[in-house]
Amino acid sequence: WDWKYGNGRGNAVLAYREGVLVAHYGGMYREISLNGESAWALQAGDVMVHPAERGVFTRHGAFFLMTATWAEMYGPLDFGFPNRRSMQLGEKLGIYLAANHLIEARWQATPMSRRPFGLRIDRLSGDDAKLSPSINRLWSAMCADLPAATICVRDWAWIEHRYLRHATHSYAVYAVKSRWSARILGILVIRHHAEDCELMDVIAPMDRLPMLINEARRLCALAGKHSIYAWVSDAYAPRFNHALPSFTDLDISIPGDAWTQTEQAKQMVGTWWLTSGDTDFR
Repeated sequence: WDWKYGNGRGNAVLAYREGVLVAHYGGMYREISLNGESAWALQAGDVMVHPAERGVFTRHGAFFLMTATWAEMYGPLDFGFPNRRSMQLGEKLGIYLAANHLIEARWQATPMSRRPFGLRIDRLSGDDAKLSPSINRLWSAMCADLPAATICVRDWAWIEHRYLRHATHSYAVYAVKSRWSARILGILVIRHHAEDCELMDVIAPMDRLPMLINEARRLCALAGKHSIYAWVSDAYAPRFNHALPSFTDLDISIPGDAWTQTEQAKQMVGTWWLTSGDTDFR
């Protein structure tokens, strides 16, 4: 809870009925790039409704009042990862609009005999803050390659907080470097599961994405796993169409704000770049 909401990282709306807490809608502040301009959005993280209130699917119910208040107080630039049922309820009540949805891309792991001779890979830790200028430049180059995207900031501060200082999960953060100059070419974030690997995040200019996918597949094979997958938003799934992945539609939608009728919220429709690293539950 402190990892997500502490030190001013988040906010919440609470709903009471006759003095009894019956619902909570919490979210975390995220710095974003929206059409190339810096902004911020609130990411819905913990939506909880008392069982006795869940059947009230009207504008008098706790879910509607809480979500509409959230948009008015902290929106309209927000996003989350509801399942299809919650998304359909929000659309029916006029508080959500469909912005994007998530797709799984899955590749076979492969040892690929040997790594390209000009590359090396180093695993990062929380003690690698000295690399922050290089990683921040890498993030800036990625952002410049996606001028029409709505994308959450992926700088060193974010990598350190999200992956290297996580309260409960363990992630492997790799810097793919030039063997000759030691320049960082890209960042890979991988989470190891029992049967496979999850590519949580990539940070690099877009022309290096195929190279990073190859290296992720190699690292997965070295870990003894058979496949690696990534969650990507449908708008940018074609960017991951390297090395013949299989694509599967997920039951996870990305909602936008329909309640405030704000023009900026409409600009986010169809433009989100999101991965499982942007969630708070992976």
